[in-house]
Amino acid sequence: MAEKPPVNLTSLATLKFRPDEARYDDWKGMSASWDPEFLLTVRPDGTPKRCEIIAANIPDDLGTRLCTDLLTNAKVEIWEGYSLGGRDGIVAVNKQPMTQLQGIPIAGGKTASPFAFALNDLGSTEYLDFEPLSADELQGVRDDPTKLKAPPYIPAYPRAALREKLEGSSRMLLSVGMDGSVQSCRIFETSGTILLDAAACKYALKVLEFEPMEGVDPADAPFHHAIPITWRLKK
Repeated sequence: MAEKPPVNLTSLATLKFRPDEARYDDWKGMSASWDPEFLLTVRPDGTPKRCEIIAANIPDDLGTRLCTDLLTNAKVEIWEGYSLGGRDGIVAVNKQPMTQLQGIPIAGGKTASPFAFALNDLGSTEYLDFEPLSADELQGVRDDPTKLKAPPYIPAYPRAALREKLEGSSRMLLSVGMDGSVQSCRIFETSGTILLDAAACKYALKVLEFEPMEGVDPADAPFHHAIPITWRLKK
């Protein structure tokens, strides 16, 4: 069976990385003109699985050492409650001077490190091969006696999506506990962009609530709901 494409974790994860003492000088002394980017594939729990380097002129031996350091000492922290559906995830990692840092700052290296690490945007259409729910999963999505509470506000349109004038509908599978709280979120129909999909799941996990379960067997929890969030720009 072919390996399923990894899920783009842009906007859904942060990176924890402290360079190995033996590699610190390699990172510090790396020529700015190389500007290497590392593609890090991670397991569903965020542990690194594979590292690839994207650079035209970085020496092979240096690239190998730096990738080994990332594989050994990095950990990708995925947004709590976000489900990859058993797939691997992927992030792009770049070393940047602290004065030029864009994205998520990552503590690393010795005290007063002159550089930091950031997650780069992989692009809005890469790694978006989501699959529909299986027949077994669909059977588990039932019309149970819970009701979705009115959300306190409409989800904020992601600024980057506004700039790019992106629209679409993200369909989410929500796992709901006995108290009505949303425990996990998985995108199974993509809007076509990770920016909107990530915002949909973050909104569901942070804001959405269901009425507490009544008259149901606790052994049947969690319950599953498939709901859409549609993103449309004002005309």
